[in-house]
Amino acid sequence: MTKYHSLIFINVPGYYIKGTPELKSFGKETVIMQAKSSGSFYELEGIASSARIKSTDPYVILIKAGDGDPSNGLFMYKMEVNKKKRKATMAKVSMSGKMDMSKDQVAYKLEKIADKIYKIVPDQKLEAGEYMFLIGLTAHSFGIE
Repeated sequence: MTKYHSLIFINVPGYYIKGTPELKSFGKETVIMQAKSSGSFYELEGIASSARIKSTDPYVILIKAGDGDPSNGLFMYKMEVNKKKRKATMAKVSMSGKMDMSKDQVAYKLEKIADKIYKIVPDQKLEAGEYMFLIGLTAHSFGIE
């Protein structure tokens, strides 16, 4: 259990590179919600997170659970980058008024690895780009290079 001693915050994801002892934090940011006639979006200021992971690094994403399922209220999104911001689609509205849920949401599974400690495993390998975990209106962002 000492391997995960630095997971002190409940329901806050972090990561480490296999072979290193240090658990690292993702960038903590406030989410801006935008609602337009075309749909609803989440936005983060700036074009890149301060937390960077090389795609060749053998990284592991972890979260410490409170009293319940840590996946409740924890969403992962791939962000689209424009000139000044990062954006993820929450839902899109078609011309006919049909609402489609986010294409930007990343599906993942949780693997319990210790008491209240879970590994977050995306269903597919993460491509280079910007990502965020959303908990309420707080984002924990990172980039894959």
